[in-house]
Amino acid sequence: MPQKFNTRFGMWDYLHAKDGRFALTTKNMPQVMELIRDSKLDWTWISDYYLPRVTPAMFTGNEVTAQINYSNIDYWLSNMSKNAHHFSIFFGIQNKNFVNIGIDPAKDPAGYKARIGSFMKKLASYMQHKWGVDPRNVSVLTWDEAWAPEHKLAVKLCAQAIKES
Repeated sequence: MPQKFNTRFGMWDYLHAKDGRFALTTKNMPQVMELIRDSKLDWTWISDYYLPRVTPAMFTGNEVTAQINYSNIDYWLSNMSKNAHHFSIFFGIQNKNFVNIGIDPAKDPAGYKARIGSFMKKLASYMQHKWGVDPRNVSVLTWDEAWAPEHKLAVKLCAQAIKES
């Protein structure tokens, strides 16, 4: 098997799950990491459940001004940053328990984009400066199975915000 591939291989690896979800524990993590390295997987995911919570209180105007808790990002990247080349984030904007910027995209599209962009800019900067993750190697799944027009609007605005930030 070649040492390096031109394509990227990954899976929903759940390496961010430090609480025993998905049967991952600190006890079996070394075996999981060995399997991932042996399989040449270099694309890892983190789900919205483990991302820093986004709440309206984090913003002054449309800028994130509150401190962001990156502990779950740190845990995830401490396991994968040296082995992975590509990092994917399930942002899950449909789940208001995890991502609640306090603006309805249909009523204030500019404010929605600005807040999403502000948060994502902070997240990308943190990942780059602390862990050396190149933002060009990060993909974002904004909404799982968007089907309604309001879902599609939120996805479109979120994608624009990320591209512009």
